[in-house]
Amino acid sequence: MSTSRTYLALALLAAMPVAVQAQVEEQREAGFDVRREWMEQLRAYPFGEYTQNPVYAARAAAFGAPARAASGAASSVQVAPWRSVGPFGFQTSGFYGSSPNADGGRIRTIAIHPTNPSIVYAGSASGGVWRTTNGGATWTPLTDNQCSLNTGSIAIDPVNPNIVYVGTGEPAQSNGCGLLRSFDGGTSWTEINGAGVLAPVNGSQNTRAYRIRVAPSLAGTQNTSVVLYAANNGLHRSTNSGSAWSTVLTGFVTDVEFDPANDNIVWAARAGTGTTANGVYRSTDRGATWLQVYATGTTVQRISLAVSPITPNSVWAVEVVSSRMDKLVRLDGASATPTVLTAQGVYGGQSRLDFGTQGTYDLVLEVDPQDANTVILGGSRMYRSRNGGQSFSLIAYDLHVDWHAFEYAPSDPNVIVGGCDGGVHASYDRGNSWVSRNTNISVTQFYPGIAVHPTIPDFIAGGLQDNSSLWGFGSGFWTMSAPSGDGGWNAFSPTNSNVFWTTSYGTGFIVRVTRNPLGTSISQVQRGFTSTDRKAFLSPMIIDPLNSATLYYATYRLWRTVNEGAQWGILTGDLTRGTGTITSLAVSPVDSRIIWVGTSDGNVQLSQDAGATFTVVSSTLPNRAVTDIAPDAAVPGRAVISHSGTGTGHVYATDDFGVTWANLTGSLPDIPFNAVVMVPGTSRIFAAADVGIYESTDNGASWSAANQGFPNARVLDLVYQAATGNLYASTYGRGLWATTIVAGASVLRGDVNADGAVNAFDASLAQQALVGVLPASAPNPMPRADANCNGVLDSGDVLSILQFAVGAAAPTLCVGKQQ
Repeated sequence: MSTSRTYLALALLAAMPVAVQAQVEEQREAGFDVRREWMEQLRAYPFGEYTQNPVYAARAAAFGAPARAASGAASSVQVAPWRSVGPFGFQTSGFYGSSPNADGGRIRTIAIHPTNPSIVYAGSASGGVWRTTNGGATWTPLTDNQCSLNTGSIAIDPVNPNIVYVGTGEPAQSNGCGLLRSFDGGTSWTEINGAGVLAPVNGSQNTRAYRIRVAPSLAGTQNTSVVLYAANNGLHRSTNSGSAWSTVLTGFVTDVEFDPANDNIVWAARAGTGTTANGVYRSTDRGATWLQVYATGTTVQRISLAVSPITPNSVWAVEVVSSRMDKLVRLDGASATPTVLTAQGVYGGQSRLDFGTQGTYDLVLEVDPQDANTVILGGSRMYRSRNGGQSFSLIAYDLHVDWHAFEYAPSDPNVIVGGCDGGVHASYDRGNSWVSRNTNISVTQFYPGIAVHPTIPDFIAGGLQDNSSLWGFGSGFWTMSAPSGDGGWNAFSPTNSNVFWTTSYGTGFIVRVTRNPLGTSISQVQRGFTSTDRKAFLSPMIIDPLNSATLYYATYRLWRTVNEGAQWGILTGDLTRGTGTITSLAVSPVDSRIIWVGTSDGNVQLSQDAGATFTVVSSTLPNRAVTDIAPDAAVPGRAVISHSGTGTGHVYATDDFGVTWANLTGSLPDIPFNAVVMVPGTSRIFAAADVGIYESTDNGASWSAANQGFPNARVLDLVYQAATGNLYASTYGRGLWATTIVAGASVLRGDVNADGAVNAFDASLAQQALVGVLPASAPNPMPRADANCNGVLDSGDVLSILQFAVGAAAPTLCVGKQQ
């Protein structure tokens, strides 16, 4: 039975005003563990943990879904192939970014070709493996359709560099599917789970790869090489180039290294709180058997190792305790005689410039291959020692924080390539100076809550993992809209499309952004509030689609402003079941009095009186986290919602304000679903999941996959741009994507004002639309302005229209044709 709650909204609004903060203060990213727990808890609820491996569960379900093909086969309905819209590098400002160098998404691992330093493989956190053959000028994605894009480690065979090994599952963050192996330099891959050793066969075990190493003396073959694989479920060994595996050291193994002079000698690190087995292990038979030679305390959380050819039979080890760098030691000889290195300079200065407190997440240790006195140590920041580790000084201080990878080129140690939360960066003078290599590599991790400009194609604002909130234009210019650490929800004003709003993980961090329509400059003003409310990692924030002065912000209750953030007040009491947070929020585009709320603990509540009262309407819905609510653009009582978790339905619809619900899940796979969109004026619904995007053309009666050209990435949001017919998807690891929903009727291409002729005035309108100054009275520019039929509005369309107007258009172009 539904219940009602009444709140003194106006009184509360008047009683709790919050003054505007004129200056936008920079925020550091949230703790990585908070981010991970938020994502996992949404999928786990109502259970204690999400034990089913999401990669395997999603993959198995997707293969069984209607019309789904792993290679990205076309949907049976009219959806154009998906295209990546970046960002392909972006500008950030503030203390933690790399400006004027371009930043990118999180890079976890780097591998450099043994003889050609221009060939580099970069493994991203959840965007797969990429390769460059020109030193980072351009990149190519290699694993978009593989079983997992979560990447932990890459190893190139030192003798035959066409053999590449990839360990999936990101350390400290996300699960993988085992090993990916290529014999042709990454063109094709074989998935290997080692009969359950490297990855589960039943979805009950979580695996993350920390390091892969190949024994040099036996390298170069496809069937007899010795390969070692360090992971959170042990150290695993293969003697046939990765085809079969056995576990040779149990526990949480965080690193492994062959001795550079004698690969019979191998070092491994075992960590994990509460056990005396922690420490450094040594093998004298290429990893077949092991002996603990150095014991750490029972509180060590992670250990990273480094070796150098200049000092054979020695290993450096850095220990992390309480997420801080606790000790740096060098172990020498067969007895592993320890020398404690003081590592002065890593802590003790400015906290914003020190090693940090995320050592289980970001940790790098390397020794120069030609100078054992040069030691590299990285955490939040990167440091270099010139005296063997006794003291350190900061390097790469003007680059993004949180370092995960640092590799010397085997053939030229002057060349270094590193990976951090800001992407790929390279040095060509042994670390003295650095340049960005984030050109066309698109591995950003977008959160839910992206916003799309009402009319300009590919103009998007969104929040990212550790790269603040960004705004930009597809493959073009992208920059930061607010220095928010982890960016949050965004929204465009419905009355002034040059104004948009952005948020952060911090409670009440809300910024109003005004864009100069003739350029790329913006002005910002903080329009938020402070609160200690229980909230999700990212709180939903939306704008009333019919009233640009009214915005809503959600914790476990709703906050509202009616004057564009000049004052905020509490609108409701607790809308959850008592312990959850609000995870989805929507105002009807038909009637502003209709407000929908979904929570992490399965509640759906509805107000039909602008928030004065709310009614629980979820009594017949699954007890799972509610991830999205899409109200109908024409029918006030209709809405579609999505649920996370497994074991129940995932997409439901109501036509009567939630009195009854229809389960639309049908043949959709049993995996977490994260977003839904209804296409106005049609019977089409799109639903996005941890794997794949699905479409219904009959209001949810049946579904087919809509994944042509789309990567195997987790999709967290969908937004439909009615003016262009574009559908946008944000992924957690492969950036933003767009597809054009093909209209049934053709249009005269180039006839922007729809007057039946293509002339110079149309070119002017297309140009105005391109820069965002199209008059409000003008018709929607797309798809008419797409004069070259490439699915986007760009400068080529303006040129094509002008050429057609003077009779010089190439006949192969679609301008002037009905298409």
